[in-house]
Formats: sequence, C-alpha cells, structure tokens
Amino acid sequence: MFLASDTKKHRELRVRSFLAADPSVSLLVAAVNFEWTVCRAVLFLSKRPNSELRSLMAKYFSLDSYKELWNLEVVAGRNFSPLAMVVRNWSAVRRAFDARNRLVEIAIPKTWQRLM
Repeated sequence: MFLASDTKKHRELRVRSFLAADPSVSLLVAAVNFEWTVCRAVLFLSKRPNSELRSLMAKYFSLDSYKELWNLEVVAGRNFSPLAMVVRNWSAVRRAFDARNRLVEIAIPKTWQRLM
C-alpha cells in the first residue's frame, strides 16, 4: 500500500483517495499508515539496535500495545512524552481503531466462509 520512500503527504492523499468510494478501505489504510508511522518513529527514536527492536516489535499489533511499545522504547529510553500526548487527538485515534477492529471482526469470518 505504501513505500518507505512515500512522503507523508502522499500517504495522506492515498488514504483520502478511498474516502468517497469506500470509507471502510480508507479507514483500514489510515490505520496501516498510523501503525507504520509509529513503528518507524520507534525504530528511529529507540536506543535499542534495530535488529533487536524489530524482533520485539513483531509482538505488538494493537493500539494499546503500540502505546506500550512507545513507553518502553521512547518514553523510558529518551524521556519523551507518552504516545497519547504526542498524538493530538488520541480519543479520535482510539475510536478509529475500534471501528477498524469491528470492521475486521466482521470481514474476516465472511471471507473464510467464502473460501471454504
């Protein structure tokens, strides 16, 4: 969906390009963009070697776990602000992830049923 070389503006335009035709796809792409951005920031800001950090990051896959990862690697390591303070409207991000999770919970079982 995104390339590492994509600019922030390009990623935002890509998310918005789905909004009118398929808001659910836009929501999924926005969540992927958020997750990717947080992970890239953690990789950049952590004091831990990237190879070690990437193994650790494989265990983090939810909004709360990203917040925990940020606290472990960025807040504790560099004395930065918690993720919920860095992200201006954390409550909106929480609502978006809740909506994304509901969408995935509905879509995955239906997809499996069609494949069987």
